[in-house]
Amino acid sequence: MALAQDPLAPHKHPPTSCPHLLRGEVPLRLRQHLVAHHELADGGGAEQRGVVVGMELPVPAVLLQVGARGGLAPCQGLTATPGAAGLDHELAFSKIIVELRKKHPGHILPDEDLQWVFVNAGGWMGSMCLLHASLTEYVLLFGTAVDTGGHSGRYWADISDTVISGTFRQWKEGTTRSEIYYPGDTIVHQAGEATSVQWSAGTWMVEYGRGFIPSTLAFALADTLFSTQDFVTLFYTLRVYAKGLLLEANAFFSTWGC
Repeated sequence: MALAQDPLAPHKHPPTSCPHLLRGEVPLRLRQHLVAHHELADGGGAEQRGVVVGMELPVPAVLLQVGARGGLAPCQGLTATPGAAGLDHELAFSKIIVELRKKHPGHILPDEDLQWVFVNAGGWMGSMCLLHASLTEYVLLFGTAVDTGGHSGRYWADISDTVISGTFRQWKEGTTRSEIYYPGDTIVHQAGEATSVQWSAGTWMVEYGRGFIPSTLAFALADTLFSTQDFVTLFYTLRVYAKGLLLEANAFFSTWGC
């Protein structure tokens, strides 16, 4: 006899992927690495072409659409292959970094600049490792070793997170139920949205953001400035972002032969 579903139980969100990938040509050899087809009509009606990069199973596939000058994506989707669920997050992160450097030389911070930095924002505490940053986009690793939760923030940027391990719970503004995301799921936080967020201990993710990135720093650093007053963390955060900007500036001028 089937049991009736508890109407108050939180919804388990089915595996999803970022719906914000611009249409582009995908090499046949890479299609087998994708969990689903991703498509989004460009707001301006024009189509942009790029290269979608997949990672070998069972490593999470990071899809990057390369811009005209070899930069990172005008839009990016982060998803995971079925075999990625349960994979050790440190191993997954290491392979992701290696693959990104192969596909986007000059755009991913070198090992000596990679650093796990605490993030206190919206009442929650996590840690991030920045891989790429510019004025309009970023890619980072994020997670927490303890249970934590709070306010998501409301940004002038679109952000997507793919869960590598653990669970992530989200309660969207205007709703009365939360949704739970598991390894392989991708959560899309669109510009202007606000949610309640909660991570279980041992939750680790890959995050991509696109928009006016400096505007996100106000929320990301507010608790550090006015609550924890951890100015060492403040310094680390600003320093690694500055390194990302310098790396992108160098890549930009290199394309012009400067």
